[in-house]
Amino acid sequence: MGDNGLLNGEEWHGWTKRAMHDASIRIPLIVRYPGLTPTDKPVNLKPQCLTLDVAPSLLELCHAEPLPNIQGKSW
Repeated sequence: MGDNGLLNGEEWHGWTKRAMHDASIRIPLIVRYPGLTPTDKPVNLKPQCLTLDVAPSLLELCHAEPLPNIQGKSW
């Protein structure tokens, strides 16, 4: 997983990461796992992935039972 740093890029206008600006809330999520996709080619998913989607996704990758009443959905 990555982080968008301190937001010191081109969009820096005194904003912080707490600001609800596109550059501060959209962080790429890159996952590499053998056998995750049917081919070796990357797959770009368009839906938004939230932090609370990570736990259900990791549990599914590990073939573990989902936690009861967990929030978030596996990507």
